[in-house]
Amino acid sequence: MPIVTILEKLYGSYSPTTFEKIFSDLIIGLKAQLCFVGTTDRGWIQLDVSGADETAVLSLLEREIGLAPDSSDNFKKFSVMQGKIIFSNKNEKKLYVDLGAGSLNVCDAVVSDKLFYTQLTDGQEIPHKKLVELFCLYDNFPLEIFCQCNHHQNIFHHS
Repeated sequence: MPIVTILEKLYGSYSPTTFEKIFSDLIIGLKAQLCFVGTTDRGWIQLDVSGADETAVLSLLEREIGLAPDSSDNFKKFSVMQGKIIFSNKNEKKLYVDLGAGSLNVCDAVVSDKLFYTQLTDGQEIPHKKLVELFCLYDNFPLEIFCQCNHHQNIFHHS
């Protein structure tokens, strides 16, 4: 019966019961149970997975929702990481993405406005707040990050 952290956060008006129902509907027909067991310090949902089809359920959760990596050591150069935007309006030049790594570590990827200019605005500099507004880059919005350098260079680790 592993407890896994999925790449979905509990926030706003959503309740654990709501998410437990949604995830249970996802595995209808499989011999397994999902039970909400709590959240990490930053609100990532943790589920207890059990049953004969446990392996299939874990694979399904990974494919459909995403599972948080066990630790930041799983972040490799040229890998794609999924996370949720945090602090969207608290920095003038960077966007932070919570990658949900491990239960003991918190890892944030940092995406500079310069990178957004290159990828989203054909190099045209747009004020950070306008970028956030234009591309709806608000807190808890899902974002995939392509890691182009070693994980120690663009990811902050917090304990």
